[in-house]
Amino acid sequence: MMAYFARDEVAPQEDSCDAELALHAHLSAEPFAAVSEEELDAIKDRDVVHNYRAVLAFRDFLAQYATLESAYLAVVRGAPVNFPPLFLEQMTQIILRSILDGETDTMKLRAAECLFRYQTVTLDDGRIMVADHATVQLQAGMARMLQRARRPTRSASTSSPLRRRMNTGRAPTCSTPRSILPIPSRRWTGCAA
Repeated sequence: MMAYFARDEVAPQEDSCDAELALHAHLSAEPFAAVSEEELDAIKDRDVVHNYRAVLAFRDFLAQYATLESAYLAVVRGAPVNFPPLFLEQMTQIILRSILDGETDTMKLRAAECLFRYQTVTLDDGRIMVADHATVQLQAGMARMLQRARRPTRSASTSSPLRRRMNTGRAPTCSTPRSILPIPSRRWTGCAA
């Protein structure tokens, strides 16, 4: 759990208030310590509060089970989940990493990745091709940047403000902007946000 409290979405930033700093220090020392609504309400940045609620919901779910594997099995068997899908994907990754520790067969490792990473499937001359979606998006983004760099610009570029959200869900029915690539963000989101 300590790794989650080190993530940018909840780790203190330069503009963090005293309440946020205190809560982070408390949870870094005791990841399973009780957190009151008052402690969360005292934090000024509502995105950080949203993120803490997501991490704490995941933490509280895990605390109900003896092992990560038994928590995962509970989800598979239909236990109610009140945390973003990102955490379930990370549980899958951790469990597979443990199972495949020491494995050197790249095909087995790649097959395992298909269970927790988004995949892009395409047909090319009758062949089915599966690629890691983040890698495809990264390469496509780089290609777009190269094309733009070759074109003459008509006006000064403008930049949009930093988004405060991080992609955690797969459902395209949500109006929340989505990106697979890491973005400067401190907020985990899902359709219920």
